[in-house]
Amino acid sequence: MLIHRMITSVCRICAAAALTSALMTACSSDEGGGGGSENSVRFDPAVTIGTNQGTAVLLISGNTGTPWEARVVSGGNWVSFDLAGAQSRTGTVGETWQSREIPVYYQTNNTGAERHAQIAFTFAGEQPILLDMTQYSPGQNVYPTNNVKTWPELPAYKDGSDLIYVTHLCPVLNQLENKTYTGRNYTMCFDRTKYAAWWVAYPIHKAYLGSGRPEPDPWAFDPKFSSDWQANVIYSSYKGNYDRGHQIPNADRNADPYGLMCYQTFYVSNLTPQNSTLNRGKWADLEAMVRKWECSDTLYVVTGAWWDKNPSTVSNGKGEGAYPLPDYYFKAVVRTVKGNIRTKGDLLGNYDASQLKSLGFWVKNASGQGDAKQWATSVADLERKTGFTFFPTIPAAVKEQTETNSWGL
Repeated sequence: MLIHRMITSVCRICAAAALTSALMTACSSDEGGGGGSENSVRFDPAVTIGTNQGTAVLLISGNTGTPWEARVVSGGNWVSFDLAGAQSRTGTVGETWQSREIPVYYQTNNTGAERHAQIAFTFAGEQPILLDMTQYSPGQNVYPTNNVKTWPELPAYKDGSDLIYVTHLCPVLNQLENKTYTGRNYTMCFDRTKYAAWWVAYPIHKAYLGSGRPEPDPWAFDPKFSSDWQANVIYSSYKGNYDRGHQIPNADRNADPYGLMCYQTFYVSNLTPQNSTLNRGKWADLEAMVRKWECSDTLYVVTGAWWDKNPSTVSNGKGEGAYPLPDYYFKAVVRTVKGNIRTKGDLLGNYDASQLKSLGFWVKNASGQGDAKQWATSVADLERKTGFTFFPTIPAAVKEQTETNSWGL
């Protein structure tokens, strides 16, 4: 129930793209990225911004004396640079910290739905930096249980006092109609005691896929719940041989590498401390393979982490925090066999078992774990291991499948 403060949103894009990026979605690989100008701007990650009116802070860093211009390119009905509603502001990079903090004012959200705004920040002689703000409605349903039938990727709801269910929406381009609509990015089941999610569920379709990645990686706290419950790994990864491993890969959301869809995959809530060798090796190979299983009927995916009792912990790169290490990772997928038989408005759960196929994967969070074919198992086996119910609308027989040939394994 917060507003999005995008961390190091230094997306170098042309002026025209700055105006259209909000209508697209996107992203790329998991660990790495960087480079660019010495001048940068970001929202202060220490600011907690609620759904009532308030003020966010833009922090500027760079070469003293460099002129800059900030401009609201969307969301001007609720975002401004002063209380009178100014939509632009100019200045120069100063020497004092006061001159490098720019307030951004926002109004209470009474719309009953989330809303988005974007600010284009331009240093003289450079391309615009686009910063995204997302404000959520207090009454917004973050786990759309009424959509389980139409969102087949959603696992069954499970009660738990430490569990937080969050759904992130984003602009999606319908390439056939050349129209943009608000679509789903992903839903997660986050555990406050693990500082991470048990699972992240999402669809994969060509409308989400492209190439490229934002630079540098825009790590940020998830704006939908307190940053106190999230691992503080924005400015450095986990200590030792552990990456900030994405559950939904940013490469699954790179139709526009600088779009909101991709940026949301860099929320800390989507990250876990994943063995670096696994993350950059065979797990990355599995992620790339899953993208190839995309079909016009849509591929549905659940990626998750699993903690045994009393897991080991790891700190961030500064030696701060004690974040539980997942013992295992899993992935579950389902789609139609032919990939092109669905019609608008039908439900995946209405299809006969012979028309659907599914597969699961289970692997230890360590190096030297073989490859995807060795990790393959049934979705039903994942349910028995985790206690979660995946793809609750599809026939039970489909979830017992273990055949790998049709998946190219």
